[in-house]
Amino acid sequence: MPDHIKPVPDPEPQKPRRRWPLYLLAVLVVLALLAAFLLTKTHVLDGLKRSLRYLGKSSDDYGSVSYETLGNTAYGQLNGGLGVATGSSVTLFSEEGKQLGSEQHAMTAPVICTGQDRLLCYDAGGNYLTVLDKSGSAVFSQTPEQTIFDADLSSGGYSAMLTAGDSGRSLLQVYDPNGSLLYKRSTKSHYLSACAVSPDGSHAAAVALGQADITFSASLQLYRTDSEEIAAECLAMTRPEAFRILHFSVFRIPSFPCRSPTTHD
Repeated sequence: MPDHIKPVPDPEPQKPRRRWPLYLLAVLVVLALLAAFLLTKTHVLDGLKRSLRYLGKSSDDYGSVSYETLGNTAYGQLNGGLGVATGSSVTLFSEEGKQLGSEQHAMTAPVICTGQDRLLCYDAGGNYLTVLDKSGSAVFSQTPEQTIFDADLSSGGYSAMLTAGDSGRSLLQVYDPNGSLLYKRSTKSHYLSACAVSPDGSHAAAVALGQADITFSASLQLYRTDSEEIAAECLAMTRPEAFRILHFSVFRIPSFPCRSPTTHD
C-alpha cells in the first residue's frame, strides 16, 4: 500500500440505547392512574385513614352498635357517640355502643346535623324534624304540614327549618335551644332552597332562587332574627357559589361578604 494512502479505521460499534428510563416513566404513569382510580372511585382512601386511626388499638377499646336498617340511612357523630337515622327512627348511641335514646317516625330521606351537644334529624322532602340532646332525649319535634326543604343546627343549639309556605313560596323558621319559635319569614316572590343559622341565633341565612326576565339566578340573603328586613344580600351568584358561601363561610368569617340589599353589586 502506498505511503500516502492511509487505511480507513473500522467504525466503532454503537452502544445500545438505554430504554429503562422510558419503561420506568411508563410504569410510574400507570401506577399514578391506578392510584387516582382507587382513591376517587373506591373506598381505599377511607380504609387507609381508618387503618391509621385504629393502629395499635384493640377491639376492646370500642363498642359495637346494632340497629335495624330500613330504607335510606344517615349518620352523625355527637360527643364521641353515634347518631343513626333510618327509615323508621333516629337513635343516639354512646361511645361504648349503648343506646341512649330513640325517636320513632317514618322517614324517606333522613338527614342528620350535629352541633355541640345536639343532634338534629329531619326528613328531606318529608314532614318530620326532631332535635335530641346528648343524653338522647328529644328536646323538641316538628311535623309541619308542608314539605321540609332543608334544616340546620348551629353550634349554640339554635335550629332553622325551611319548608314550603302556606300562603307563599317558602317559609323559614328559627328556633332557640329550647324549641321555642324565635323567627319566622315567608317569601312570596322567590323560593328558598337552603338555610343556615348563626351560633347565637342572631342571624339566619338562605339561598334564594328567583327569575329576572328569562334568566334564573341565585342570591344569598342574610336576616336578623329581630327584624323583618333583609340585612344583606349577594346577587348575581350561581347556585353552587351561594351554597358554598352558605354552608362553609357565612357564619365563620368576621362579617357577611355582601353589601346591604339597597347597594347591589
